[in-house]
Amino acid sequence: MEENAKIFSLVNIVNADAIPSNRAMLLQIGVAMKAMPWYCALPSLSEFMIESGWTKCFSRISDVGWLSYVIYVAVYLVWHSTQWMGILQAVPHLVALFLLPMHFTTHIALLFIEAIWTANIHDCIHGKIWPVMGAGYHTIHHTTYCHNYGHYTIWMDWMFGTLRDPVEDEIKKM
Repeated sequence: MEENAKIFSLVNIVNADAIPSNRAMLLQIGVAMKAMPWYCALPSLSEFMIESGWTKCFSRISDVGWLSYVIYVAVYLVWHSTQWMGILQAVPHLVALFLLPMHFTTHIALLFIEAIWTANIHDCIHGKIWPVMGAGYHTIHHTTYCHNYGHYTIWMDWMFGTLRDPVEDEIKKM
């Protein structure tokens, strides 16, 4: 652990005290390794179903028309802003392909971005890169359940007063 802390401290990424223990890192690696087959199977299954024509996934907006596309975006924006957002994040992207027309490249890009972001918020390292929602903010979200609702960024929390900064939180605890 000390070697990891020294390396991160040398490049000034994070405070040495913020580095998780070797035991914690090994536990997270174990969890990730158990989850890996599922994270590979779902996109593979969705890819197969898309290419077989079983879903409503489309490759061009002209396949559904601009009016339909605008309606889908509007419905998404309304649905996204409700209390259902949290539970919908848990629903696999595969299910949505049967319900809503989805641009293929957008679907793949969203899966990729979601994977990167999920790793970012669960790596136990608060990188302090404003406005990115990092592990520190995410931990506060799961301990208070009334702060830091942002998905990828903290902008909306900052604008609407639900932002709770992990650095300020640590200072208050001291």
